[in-house]
Order: sequence, then structure tokens, then C-alpha cells
Amino acid sequence: MFYIWIIVAFFVAHIWGILPSKSTKVTLFMNKSNKKERKFKLQEMLNNTPYVNRKQVRNDLVSLMEVSESTFDRILYAVQGEKQDISSTNLVRLACYFDVRPEELLQTTPDFTIGKLDLVK
Repeated sequence: MFYIWIIVAFFVAHIWGILPSKSTKVTLFMNKSNKKERKFKLQEMLNNTPYVNRKQVRNDLVSLMEVSESTFDRILYAVQGEKQDISSTNLVRLACYFDVRPEELLQTTPDFTIGKLDLVK
């Protein structure tokens, strides 16, 4: 009997136009798939730290980079194509803190490698 009421409720909602149409569902799905990619992998690195230590790690990173918390937030949530960037000094500091190579903090790898830089010298 309960299932009949559910079916009736959906039917009435569809007639009154309360339920979204199929095109709305497609639009919502397309918006989710067009999610912009972050510029740096700092959010991933923070999420990999234990939850209890996350706030302390965040404060350590702010003091390590010698920037304000709002600047750190802009760097943390920067997406591809934005002007927000990390200085090379801070990139190396962050890489040392997380014990990774500096390139691993970037979402997209640069076109050159350290070996090619040695050739340019």
C-alpha cells in the first residue's frame, strides 16, 4: 500500500510540474562533468594527512610559505587558468615538507625536465 502512495505522489508531482524535466537532469550532469581542475595538488596532500593533524599542517604551511591565510586559501583553491601562482622558493619548501619532488605538487607537469634544464646551461 505504501508503494502505491509513492507512485501516486510522483505522478501528481509530474502533472503539477514539480519534478524537473529530462533536459534539466542532463544539464545538471553536464555541469558536474565540467568541473575545473585545480592548479596545484595541495588539497590532495592536505587530505592525505590525518584529520586530527590537518589544521596544524595547514598552519605549518602558512608559516612555511610566509603568506597570509587568505593568500594560502587562494593558492589552495586556484584552478587551471587563474593567475594565482606559487613562487619557486615556496614550491621547493612545500615539496620538502611533503617529501615529494616539486613537479608532483603541480597538477600539470611542465614541458621541460631537470635534464633539459642542465642542457640549456
